Amino acid sequence: MLGIGSTGVGSYNLYNSTPITATQASVTGLPTNGETLYARIYSLINGAWQSNDYIYTAAPTPVPAVLTSPTPGSALTSSSVTFQWTAGTGVTQYVLGIGSTGVGSYNLFNSTPITATQASVTGLPTNGTTLYARLYSWINGAWQYHDYTYTAQ
Repeated sequence: MLGIGSTGVGSYNLYNSTPITATQASVTGLPTNGETLYARIYSLINGAWQSNDYIYTAAPTPVPAVLTSPTPGSALTSSSVTFQWTAGTGVTQYVLGIGSTGVGSYNLFNSTPITATQASVTGLPTNGTTLYARLYSWINGAWQYHDYTYTAQ
């Protein structure tokens, strides 16, 4: 038997199997919020139930980073701007690209993968053109991104 719970060692409020002979169980609906999960496996040995306890952490749902400053959609007031973003959840690296030739362009700035949550960009135009920013987040071995626009002043 297998029991999985979130209320303490030996709890089974999330999953409780009947006695089985298989050596695996598929469990769905577990939380993804970072809380502690408790698993207890029971083995029937010589007519007596014995148990082993294990503790896990429910991995939080990955969330890509989001640009926060300057405010997306705003007008940039200088040719030198520090872009800042949230850390996201489960993100290990970031890449910021800034361009003027369309969504996803990076002709003005393209960072290498970085772990910082900000990047200083210089040499931006000040002629009223639309600038496109793309912030990539490296999550579980794949790049995810959000696109933003700004107006160069």
